[in-house]
Formats: sequence, structure tokens, C-alpha cells
Amino acid sequence: MDQKVWTFCTSVILSGMLGMTDGVTSGRIAVAASGPSNLGANIDEALSGRLIGYLGDGANTPSITNVSNVRASDGVLKETDAELVRNLNRLTRRKRRQDTKMAVTCSRLGLSSECTVFQAAYKEDDGIIHSFNTFTEAGSGVLRLIVYRRNDPPAGDFFLIDIGAGIQRAMALRRDTGQPVWSPLPNGPARDSLNAEFAYWRNQQNELAKEPDVQGPAISQN
Repeated sequence: MDQKVWTFCTSVILSGMLGMTDGVTSGRIAVAASGPSNLGANIDEALSGRLIGYLGDGANTPSITNVSNVRASDGVLKETDAELVRNLNRLTRRKRRQDTKMAVTCSRLGLSSECTVFQAAYKEDDGIIHSFNTFTEAGSGVLRLIVYRRNDPPAGDFFLIDIGAGIQRAMALRRDTGQPVWSPLPNGPARDSLNAEFAYWRNQQNELAKEPDVQGPAISQN
């Protein structure tokens, strides 16, 4: 076969393969291949959709922004964001089992889709779901923390953060002509959205702390 013809055919085949879905992250992903679960094992799969914008290498991408870690009102020092995150990490690992798969969410945040997390998730009367997720990445041993706020039909803000409450990645899931579309969340909106989630968790952590500890082997607190 002529070399030019062979090259063209190969390109067509590869293009078709990239447009296929795998049953977990179903839905076409535009531009780059890179969504929550134990409120229902299928929530994460429901977050599949097109991805707009290149994520790059998560290991080498600097933080998008750092959320303020000092908050005071009327002269009274409040819990910092970093302290809140450390407490939520400890509580979630004590109160939940590592049994929630988040293939879509992890992949959209630049992580391996092979991630199973400890998840604390609560649904409000208006359908809004708030979730804090923690796991230790296989291979690297790096602590990964994911915070999100979403509703149905799927739409929300998703954050990969560090133990100091800094944002490493922020992605928005929105609806476009009825279909879910993922795109990077700009610095300002990301900071405002995550601050709102931290405000929610400052109150909700007390409810999480009241829940019984998971019975079984000791869980690393990282």
C-alpha cells in the first residue's frame, strides 16, 4: 500500500478510537482526555461529558490559586482553611470506608481514573450535594483531596486541593444544549466557590464527627 494512503487510513482509525466511549467515562471528550459516588454508586458515571481545555501534567502543574488560610471576625481567630481540611481528612478516613470509585471525577481533575476514595457526602433538601474525598494515590503515595458541590441534572464545581487548602486544579461542569461539558474554572470564580464550600463544611464537620467510627483496621490519617 502507498505510504501516504497508509498514513491517512491510520489517522482516520485513531480519530475514530478517540471518539469512542468506555462505559465509565461515556461521552465524547473534546481537546484532551484526561466526576461523585457513595450517595449512589452511579453518581460519578453520571458526570461524564465533553471536556474543553487542556489539563496538562497534574504532577507538574502549579496551584491555580491559594485560598486564604487566615480568617478572623471581631477579634476572634477562626479555624483556618488548612486546619479545616486537615480535620476533614482525619474525620472522613475515620467515619467512611474506602469504597467509592470516582473514575470520571479523578480523570477530569488530571488524576488516574483508577481511584477509590473515602467519601463524606451530604445532600441538601434542594438537591445540592457537597462532598469531601480523600485517598492516597497508588504508586506515588501522594495524598489526594477532592472537594465538590454539584446538583442534578449534573452541574457543579470540582476541586483538587492540597492539605494546606490550596487549589491544584478546578473544573466546572455545566450543561450545554442538554449535554454535560467540563471546562477549567478561572481563578476568581474558583476561589469564591471553594470558599463557599469551606463555609458549608465548617458547620457540617460537626455532624460528621458525631457519626460512628468505621470498625476495622486502623486507617492512616496522612
